[in-house]
Amino acid sequence: MTTFLSSKALRRALYGVPVLCISGLVISVIGQLAKQQLMARVGTGVFLCGPVVFGLVFGGTILFLICSAFREAGFRSIRARPIYFLLHFVGSIAFISISCFLLWVVMTTYFLPR
Repeated sequence: MTTFLSSKALRRALYGVPVLCISGLVISVIGQLAKQQLMARVGTGVFLCGPVVFGLVFGGTILFLICSAFREAGFRSIRARPIYFLLHFVGSIAFISISCFLLWVVMTTYFLPR
């Protein structure tokens, strides 16, 4: 389990969230100051991609840990604490679903032509 949590891909994804948010905010502010509507829209879209990446990484990590615990202990882990399993599973699916919906909103609103 610790090999996935300490992987380079997860670290890069989590380090990318503040980079996306800060660079998107800077691009958006510069676009507003320069009165460039397209630049402001792209900056807002880049800013909103930060929470999308965070939700996908966080939800995927929880789902991976659930699957690895299930592989190690089988149904014993679910039978021992069914409420914990259900809460973790619903939470990870909620993170992934909200992130996918937000990604769809960002792509259709800010990046695709109208």
